[in-house]
Amino acid sequence: MRKNRVARLVEQLQTPDEATQQAALESLEALSDSRITKQEARTALEAARERFPNPEAQALLLQVAYESPAPDFVSIIERDFLRYSPEARSWALRILTAIDTEEAIQCFTTLLTRHAADIDELSFRQLEEQPQYAKILFPALLSVLAREDASHHHFDISRLCWEYLECGALEPDDIRDAASDVLACYDRLTKELAPYQTPDKVRQIWDDEDYMAARDLACVLLDLMGYLDTPEVRQRLTDALTYLDARPLLYATTSLVQLGAPVPPEKLHAVAANAQTRRWLFRSLKKLNRLDLYPQAFANQAALAESHMVDWLTFPSELGCPPDEIELVGVYDIGTDEGLAEAYMFRFRMDNEPWEVGLAGPYLKDEQPTDSGMGATFSRFEKWSDYTLDEHVARILELTGESDWRVVGKRVLVAEGQHGEVLSAFAI
Repeated sequence: MRKNRVARLVEQLQTPDEATQQAALESLEALSDSRITKQEARTALEAARERFPNPEAQALLLQVAYESPAPDFVSIIERDFLRYSPEARSWALRILTAIDTEEAIQCFTTLLTRHAADIDELSFRQLEEQPQYAKILFPALLSVLAREDASHHHFDISRLCWEYLECGALEPDDIRDAASDVLACYDRLTKELAPYQTPDKVRQIWDDEDYMAARDLACVLLDLMGYLDTPEVRQRLTDALTYLDARPLLYATTSLVQLGAPVPPEKLHAVAANAQTRRWLFRSLKKLNRLDLYPQAFANQAALAESHMVDWLTFPSELGCPPDEIELVGVYDIGTDEGLAEAYMFRFRMDNEPWEVGLAGPYLKDEQPTDSGMGATFSRFEKWSDYTLDEHVARILELTGESDWRVVGKRVLVAEGQHGEVLSAFAI
């Protein structure tokens, strides 16, 4: 029978010698990547209630316990929770979600709602895969939104609630009594968003991390409001139609549509005219069976492909913001085993930097107009002038791994290597 490795390391963590403590911490951290026995996990959990010379020890012990959780851990965590550091509390709650029982999730809900301010940021990923517990978690967790001192949990709680509503694990009536908590959280954010709602300021938002964080949360809350039909919610959504930032404007308009409230056509046009939000408006209205409200000027594949390209470019791992300029330069017919599709080629740039090239799509002809491509939207960020357009297409498509895709036709809108006039993206 294998010896209990954790028991030996706990003894070393309690010694006054700093070198011994550090060696034990490193060994404990390495254990998290190995197979932990049930007994070792329990030893780690029981030991985590102690005070150690090194404050990192508690969280590391709970990480070890997380690797092999058991139902009887619930009572231990409940007993010792107030003895843990904020980081250790976060790991204790992760253990509860990994146990995957009603008792564990109820304990999670109780501890988080009582002590949210004194718990480090949590991972809600496991809960996303456990919709069967939605009604244990909500509406209780929404009470945390009213607490300003627990703002580091607001986005994840709001997002999880929205996902449960989307998949049907929750019904609007389940959370209606929490509308005031959602609005309390949103009302604080409006003070952060308001200074940027002018034409000059809205272009600067990508350089302000605080604004972007407030915007992300505000957008989730505005989306969540589409399930909360109260006069107060409708008023907030109507007030949000004044945003010049197209992202919160998108969620204000779609939530109003979801609630059956009227939306001025010019507001829907403003959302569709912005490439960052165009495809998301199309997707939302399609889901709501209200594509009749979608502005027809942008109801074509070229417009949706441009939005897809810009959406991809705004990822933090790519440009991290929309390009200053983007132009459609060609459309390629692609033969696939699912049918004929079209790949849309764009060139884009920031300020006066050299043009670079990206591909959106391809999009099956039989499904157009559609906001969803076949997984090849990508840019290698190679300069427009470095290759012919055909070569750019080939270089991007070779990364898809779809060996059966083949180019069977094309419409080039600008000659390779030139910087002359390009046809409108919506002229095709």
